[in-house]
Amino acid sequence: MKDGKINLNNYEYVYYFEDDGILRGVSKSDETASYKKDEVKKAIKENGYHFYTIGDGGPEENMPKSYGYYYSEGSSGKSTMDFEPLDFKTYTDGDAWLFYKENNKWEQL
Repeated sequence: MKDGKINLNNYEYVYYFEDDGILRGVSKSDETASYKKDEVKKAIKENGYHFYTIGDGGPEENMPKSYGYYYSEGSSGKSTMDFEPLDFKTYTDGDAWLFYKENNKWEQL
């Protein structure tokens, strides 16, 4: 960890759900092993996307939502949203929809 800062670009992607707080992702560097979990989560929250997954009924059926934060390095260096959180929740909870917040508006992925 250089200068005490978290370098999120040392991950292909990294995310967590607010309900369990477990970091999930793929590291590109051994340096990530020295990162403190709470500092990584703070960096994701500040630099990534806020998202939620929801069950097969979709947003119209007022189903429970699983909120979290996601970061991956895109071609421009800005965080880009991908399907990893939805893939995880589809497998564990059967969620079928993913929404992310951009410009203070929820968008469907």
